[in-house]
Amino acid sequence: MLNWIITDLHEDIHSLKMFFEMHSSCNRASKVYSLGDNIGFSSFYEKYESRRDANSCIEMLLNNDIKTVKGNHELNFLKIIPKIPFFIYPEKQYIANEKIISDNIWSYQDEFVTNLHLHNFPFINNSDDIIIDNNILYSHFLYPDFNGNLVLNKTRIDQLLPVHFLFMEVNKIKISFVGHTHIDYPLIVSSTKRKIKLNDREFFFLDPKENYIIFCPPLNSYFSDTSKFLSYCDDTGILTFYSLGCKEA
Repeated sequence: MLNWIITDLHEDIHSLKMFFEMHSSCNRASKVYSLGDNIGFSSFYEKYESRRDANSCIEMLLNNDIKTVKGNHELNFLKIIPKIPFFIYPEKQYIANEKIISDNIWSYQDEFVTNLHLHNFPFINNSDDIIIDNNILYSHFLYPDFNGNLVLNKTRIDQLLPVHFLFMEVNKIKISFVGHTHIDYPLIVSSTKRKIKLNDREFFFLDPKENYIIFCPPLNSYFSDTSKFLSYCDDTGILTFYSLGCKEA
C-alpha cells in the first residue's frame, strides 16, 4: 500500500489540484492522509489571496475520501479550547476582540475569516485529533500538543521529541508523520537520534528496527512557489519526497 502525506494546505486550491493531478497518475492502491491546517489564512499570506478557496479545498478532500486530522487552525475556526496535558489553556482565548498576551499560545488576531459553506462544517468538526493506521501515527504536531496549539519554537520541539517517542513506544507506533512546522524539506528523526533531511525526489529507507518521527513540509506554495508532499510504501519501507512547481501565481 502506498500512503501519501500532505499537510498545511491553508486553503491553497492550486496546490491541492496539482497534488491530485499527480496522485491520479498513480496506478496502485493508495491512501491519502492530511495532517491538518487545511483551512486558515492570515495577513502573513495576504499577497497570495487569489489562490485561496477553502470550500473548494474541503470539497476536493471530501470527494477523494482523504483521511485528515485537526490542526490548530481548525480548532481556532471551531473555537475549541484544546485540552493539553501539563498546560492550562486560557478559558477566554476565543472571546471576541480579546487579545491574550502569552509566550505560549498562538494569537489569531491577523486571521482572515474563513467563510465555509454549511455542508462543509462536518468535515472540519468530525476530523480526529490523531489517526493511527497500521502502526503509523498521523498528527498535526507532537504529543501531547497533537493539534499544535502552543507557539512553535526549537526549544519546544526538543522538549517534546523524547515524550513523543515514548508515546510511540507505549502505543507500538513505528512511524509518526507530523506537519505544522512549514519546513522546506522533510526532516527525519530516528529513535537513535539521527537526523536526515531529504531533497526533491530523494528516497529514504525506513529501517523497521527503528522508530521515526518525520516532519513534513507544507503543501501550500505561498512562499516557495512549490507544492511539497511525501509518499511512504508499506511494502518496501521507502519514503519519497516530492516538490512540484506551482503553475499559477
